[in-house]
Amino acid sequence: MSWIDHLRKTEKQEPDKQYLYYVRQQLQQQVYAVVRVTWYDEDGIYSVTETRVNKSDAEVIQEFSDIVGNALTIGADVSVICIANSDRLGLHDL
Repeated sequence: MSWIDHLRKTEKQEPDKQYLYYVRQQLQQQVYAVVRVTWYDEDGIYSVTETRVNKSDAEVIQEFSDIVGNALTIGADVSVICIANSDRLGLHDL
């Protein structure tokens, strides 16, 4: 059994438990944020995606909000590294 098979067979999280991890950190070059989303299906982890949001994007905060908001609405876990404070993005109690 490979490590990925072991990971996929882990006990699925409770439906009402969802995670949002946020850390403020300086990033290289023109990167504003990196958002990693863990998607689940009935068997556990289905997919992990990672998106880079660049500072040069005209609507950087809107793009960030769309990615994080949609993932959380659908029920995915979200991990974020961003150069801005979470309060500036409308994320409170983090």
